[in-house]
Amino acid sequence: MKKKRIISAAAALSAALLVSALAVIRSSFKMLCVEKYENDRGQELYLLGTIHGSHFSKIYDYSMEDIAAFIKNTDPDYVLIEAREETFEKYGVIDGPVDMIFAYSCCVQNGIPVGMIDWWVIENGARPNTTNDNRDDMMHDNIMRKLEGYEDGCRVLIIVGRGHLSPQAKRLESSGCSRVKTENKKALFSGDGAFSYPPLMEETIENKIRYYDSVERENISALTDDKTRDAFLSQIDQLIVNLTKQKELVKENRLYY
Repeated sequence: MKKKRIISAAAALSAALLVSALAVIRSSFKMLCVEKYENDRGQELYLLGTIHGSHFSKIYDYSMEDIAAFIKNTDPDYVLIEAREETFEKYGVIDGPVDMIFAYSCCVQNGIPVGMIDWWVIENGARPNTTNDNRDDMMHDNIMRKLEGYEDGCRVLIIVGRGHLSPQAKRLESSGCSRVKTENKKALFSGDGAFSYPPLMEETIENKIRYYDSVERENISALTDDKTRDAFLSQIDQLIVNLTKQKELVKENRLYY
């Protein structure tokens, strides 16, 4: 009997420790998504990793409100986001994930210039929802080209999916940028509790849905490889479903599903 009580107590303690550890990991997750650099022109570069549609899940404790607070608290002169510039210039569409649509909408609302730095192509043999070194190389080249056009001493916020955070950090360092310690990361995510989605966001989501349901669907349908074509068409169907749900969250001003 005593042995059973000891085993039960040990199990309860282990469970409590696990819950505590998960709570610590959850509360610190977004702090691990921030890097800061400076280049030889005195430009201050914040690199923020985001988690796309997962911002709508409570489990990560990393919401769209946190992104808005980070933009406000870092007070950037320019913001660069993970979307393709050519798509925006030709169609007026932000073709990046929903967190990039949100960041773009926040910046427009607050008069912050936005640049796009992503790159990818859909071609025979490609796979949906994947990335590679070539894409990160092209993203880095786009970042460096944008920085060249900005004035000395400015502050630039670069927002990319978390999977690109480390690759882009390494490329910044290899380009001569110096890593700078980020003081009090928690404060950078601190808001005033008065969150609401930018009015432009709903329209920007609708623009992306229309673009993918017409232009991109037509481009993909022209692929000659059946497997590639079917995979990307399936991705478009799911993307539209997700964006439609996310648009409802925006209309209802809800942070989580």
